[in-house]
Formats: sequence, structure tokens, C-alpha cells
Amino acid sequence: MIYCEGSKKVTVTILSPKLTIVVDAPAMVVIGSKADSFTHVMTAPISESYNFFVSSVSMNPPGQTYDNGARVLSCPIPSINGKNISSNFDNYYGDNIGSCSYDVTLQGLSINGVLYPSDDGRFTVSCDDDCPPGKCKCHSDSYPGYCCNDCASTSAKLKAIGDGLRSKQ
Repeated sequence: MIYCEGSKKVTVTILSPKLTIVVDAPAMVVIGSKADSFTHVMTAPISESYNFFVSSVSMNPPGQTYDNGARVLSCPIPSINGKNISSNFDNYYGDNIGSCSYDVTLQGLSINGVLYPSDDGRFTVSCDDDCPPGKCKCHSDSYPGYCCNDCASTSAKLKAIGDGLRSKQ
């Protein structure tokens, strides 16, 4: 989806992990993916970690094998757990000969064609220097010079302070 047409800049805040990206407007923001690959020497369990959510892993080419000294074994398809890929198999790694190659698809939030990590694809967008709906703009000494606080929460806190002051009069 295209955001902030007619604006000068776009601020995209990825909610998890917390990350703020400022780009020239308009901005194309979509769930995106990129490909990666790895080759694993079969002398230890597979354990790969990424900054991105792993959406798929496949053997490339299919049907690969390795030798454990006693017999030829098929390369396993590792399991996916969020940003991690793992597989535990063949306890006699010292006898293994060979390696297995895998293709991995990583998922994140694509902003103007650049992929950023996103645990769940949730984000907010604000145009120019405005805060997203439901947020109030306030001054900040850190970049970008302002912050966006939850309006309802800020209003409730201010009301509680005012009520406390009135009760002391």
C-alpha cells in the first residue's frame, strides 16, 4: 500500500522489534520477503538464526544425502521456530561426511523496496511530522525531535494530576 502521497516524508514505526524508519514520501509499505541460503556440514546439529522471521526452508537441490560412516542418510528438513532454524539428528557426528544445502525465505516489512525485520508485520505510519491517529505529539531531545504519546493515556494522567491538585485546595 502507498502511504503519504503529497507529503515530504513518511515515518514508519515497526512495532516489534521497535524500529523507526524515516523515508521520502510517498512510501510503499508491504509485507515482503527475501531469499537466503546456507550449506551445513553434517558434523553438528543445524542451528541457524536470523534477524528476520523465517517463513520457509527447503533443501536445494532436493534429495541430498550425507554419509555417517555406516550408511547414507537423507539430509533432514530443519524445523522453523520464528527466527531460528534447527535440526537434531544422527548422534555420531564425528563419523559424518558431507554437507546439505538449504534455501530459506525470510519475511519482514518492505519499505520502498528495503526489507526491515518485523516479528509480526504490525506497524504505524505518519506523514511529515505528524503522529499516527490516537497519538499526541510532544517535544523530545532525541531524534526526530518529537515523540508520539498515547492521547487517551496522557489525558487520563493529566486529569488525575488536576483532580489531585483540586482535592488539596
